[in-house]
Parts: sequence; structure tokens; C-alpha cells
Amino acid sequence: MSRQDQTVRAPKAARGIFAEFKDDPDPEVRQRASDWSFAIGLQDVDLLSVSQFLIDTAKRNIRGEITREEVARLIEEYHSMGGRRKGHSDKSSTPETPT
Repeated sequence: MSRQDQTVRAPKAARGIFAEFKDDPDPEVRQRASDWSFAIGLQDVDLLSVSQFLIDTAKRNIRGEITREEVARLIEEYHSMGGRRKGHSDKSSTPETPT
């Protein structure tokens, strides 16, 4: 089955994050938005929240500004700095645990 034939939908809460790409004329942009919505929806199902950094990085990938490899590198850098990066001070997607 081809990727276009698959009709897996992201959980409802995650679909709205990338709604701006829903009607993009480029099918690759729409597919990347769908992929990101699904991935973030999986976090939502586990009651985890994602950082604004991840959402911003995902949007850059959806627009084609950065590759998946660059996304992986940026996320790794972000987490190695404890979730702190220029312009982004929010926490990672792990639930807080009492100390």
C-alpha cells in the first residue's frame, strides 16, 4: 500500500497545530504536516506535552526549510542543553516528576 493510500489520522488535539498546512498545494507539505500531527498526537495520547521549540522546528520542516536530519540534530542539541535554546525556554515533552 502506498503512503497516499493510508488513512491514519492523528488524534484530534494534534490536528489543529498544523492546520495552516492542510490545504497547501504541495502534497509533500501536506504529508509532512500529517506526519508531524500524528507524531505529536502520540505524545498527547500518553498525556505528554511537546515544547514550543518542537512545534516551531516541525513547522520549519513542513515548509521544507530544514530536513529530517537537521530536525534530529536540532532536537538533540536542544535536549543536551536541558531544553534551553535561543528564543526557547520551555521544557521538554517529558512529564515532571517530583524530586
